[in-house]
Amino acid sequence: MNRYLKAFLIAACILLALVLIGIGGTYWSMQRRQKQAEKDGERFSAECDTVRIITEQPNIRFSGFNRKELSALRFRLLRGGTFCQDTMLRPSFDDQKGNDISYSLQVPYRSFLKQDTIVLTTANGLHYFISGYHHYAYLHYGMFGYLGSHDCRFSDDCVINNSSSSGGVIVRNEGWVHPERSRLVRRFRATTAEFDSIANQSAINYAAAHQIFEQHRANRQLYSLLTFRIETGPEGVFYIFGEERETRNRALEVLKIDAQTGECRRLRNYPFDEQ
Repeated sequence: MNRYLKAFLIAACILLALVLIGIGGTYWSMQRRQKQAEKDGERFSAECDTVRIITEQPNIRFSGFNRKELSALRFRLLRGGTFCQDTMLRPSFDDQKGNDISYSLQVPYRSFLKQDTIVLTTANGLHYFISGYHHYAYLHYGMFGYLGSHDCRFSDDCVINNSSSSGGVIVRNEGWVHPERSRLVRRFRATTAEFDSIANQSAINYAAAHQIFEQHRANRQLYSLLTFRIETGPEGVFYIFGEERETRNRALEVLKIDAQTGECRRLRNYPFDEQ
């Protein structure tokens, strides 16, 4: 073999080896940084969440309401089993058009304790217990991954009526009419592992509940099926489905199916039919 070609091939192999070593080293470093980020994320978030007082005035949004139902909003701070503040708002939402999810406002307290529960009552008598506001660590990343630094940020995610809420959305059909009774009910959205587990263990699984819904479907042309959640409580386990009706205002009706017996009830003004 020509000695020049041989020298070229040796040099090329050495260069390729260096490139592979560099790529491998970079990958190893990024993997190590990612593992460190996971550890630091938990540790730094715990440190950030030692803040006792919330000063960010969280924003809350409303879904499924009309303006009349939001014409008067009562906010109360529940601290240690006692209401310590009581605030009445009459928002106009004049500058908020379009979908009802756009109705939003800030909690009317410039500061409150992290352990406090904000109790919101709407004009149509629905109660929402809001808690679980917290701070978390926002990790800093660069071109090659985690940089090892962070800053503390406030999360709008909270707990509303015993259910996790991303971004603090107040949902009409998740309101409590009788809080003292509704507090005993747990709700699991259809996208959660808990929903699947409960459905699979019930006498009426999800597929059977779907068939029961089909049998009681009221629409003749429009096909509408909304799987809201499973509810568990003293009265049993129930699937909560929704159906948008073929009416001018597309009113939403709820079907409540017993997960043990298959009994189906249509609730045209849910949750008020539960009174």
